[in-house]
Amino acid sequence: MRRDALRIWPELRRRGFRNGVVYADPPYSKDHYSRYYHVLDTLVRYDYPQAIGKGRYRPDRFVTPFSLMTKVASSFDRLARGVASTGSALILSYPSNGLLAQHEDVDLAALLRRHFRTVTLAIQKPSVHSTLGARHGEHTREVEELIYVAHPAT
Repeated sequence: MRRDALRIWPELRRRGFRNGVVYADPPYSKDHYSRYYHVLDTLVRYDYPQAIGKGRYRPDRFVTPFSLMTKVASSFDRLARGVASTGSALILSYPSNGLLAQHEDVDLAALLRRHFRTVTLAIQKPSVHSTLGARHGEHTREVEELIYVAHPAT
């Protein structure tokens, strides 16, 4: 299946997906996710779109709401609700400086607890992320990588 992570849940329920484990590593910056993956998208589609700009982007490239400040919090809520609706556990990888962290009123663990019985911060590890182009002047950035494990209510 080729589906958006926020829209896949009805299809998975129709196919009987239940009581699984879902691993999610959503985009964490305001840079559009597709900026770096449009080549893979073209390989999978095996089409020959017009390429635009210096990055040779597809004109129809995907834009994820996880990369939009106004939609990142609701996207996490929709993802958690979707996983929980299948009775599945969620393993979520997200850095301490992700776009969601800029929402001072949103706590990721609390957001997950709205949909899961137990939420554990399983790993908190120093890491170094590439800035993928150093547009802010630095090539890498030190962060804390956070790995949450959320178990369903069933």
